[in-house]
Amino acid sequence: MKKLVIVLVCLFAIVLLIGLAFCLLINFDFSRIKPTKFETNTFEVTEKFEAVDVTEKTGKINFLPSADVAVKVVCFESEKIKHTVAVEDGVLKIDVVDGRDWFDYFTIFFGAKAPEITVYLPSETYYALSVKGGTGNVTVSSELKISDAQISLSTGNVDYRASSYGGNTSTYGGNIKIKTSTGGVRIADLKAKSIDVTVSTGSVTVSSAKCDNLTVNYGTGKTEISSVACSSLYVKGSTGKLALKDTVATLSFDISATTGSVTFDKCDAHEITVSVSTGNVSGTLLTPKVFTAKSNTGKVNVPSTATGGSCSITTVTGDIDIKIVE
Repeated sequence: MKKLVIVLVCLFAIVLLIGLAFCLLINFDFSRIKPTKFETNTFEVTEKFEAVDVTEKTGKINFLPSADVAVKVVCFESEKIKHTVAVEDGVLKIDVVDGRDWFDYFTIFFGAKAPEITVYLPSETYYALSVKGGTGNVTVSSELKISDAQISLSTGNVDYRASSYGGNTSTYGGNIKIKTSTGGVRIADLKAKSIDVTVSTGSVTVSSAKCDNLTVNYGTGKTEISSVACSSLYVKGSTGKLALKDTVATLSFDISATTGSVTFDKCDAHEITVSVSTGNVSGTLLTPKVFTAKSNTGKVNVPSTATGGSCSITTVTGDIDIKIVE
């Protein structure tokens, strides 16, 4: 108890010293610390471009269809964190310009709001999309046409629903690549050549999608893949549950996880490989397989079929229970 009291007293003293140092730096002029003021600025883009590149530190980023063929960028931004909008070498670039003083960072404690960028694009034109964000969510409407998409966030959610085709030129190949350290990713109702999702901490949901290759790398969180038709599926996880439903690959499933369960609900592939360190593997497949199943610690129950593609399932600690849907 004495040690705890000493630690608390030390922490309180440190907070007081930091507060005193801050007051001295602003010369006790607390009028310098003001709530962040926001304003809405609209940019109309008339130059032609085939790609969009957005860089943002903190705030939401939305991509929506325009009411007509006009391109418009609406920025809800603070007076000291502005955005520039310009077309350079066929790329619509949206960048952030941070003009804050050091004491402006304390306005977060005074009710600062979150900035937001909304990009309105014609729905009949293909665009390549690149987003580099810090903290904030990204939304891409299903009404847009995207040739290639690459989204990278530190903290935030991604809701992506635009089909990714080859585009108007051979420069782009119809690939979707999304990466976030902390946050969830949802991909739904689209077609693409390839889909690649990486999440360190957060959920992943891929539903109603068609693609050649689907790749998911997850750290901690639940991953759900449903109603997906692809050539090959590759999933690698650390800690979390993986659930697949109504998902069929013409070639292969390649699934590995450290800790967590893997479940199938009416899924299938010509070749299936599942490797789990700690967790159960269970569910239903659509067609017979030649099974190879092994668990060091756990029960193994697989059909004794001897035709069809191969299905190899291994787990160190956990049960294996697979059935064929009749």
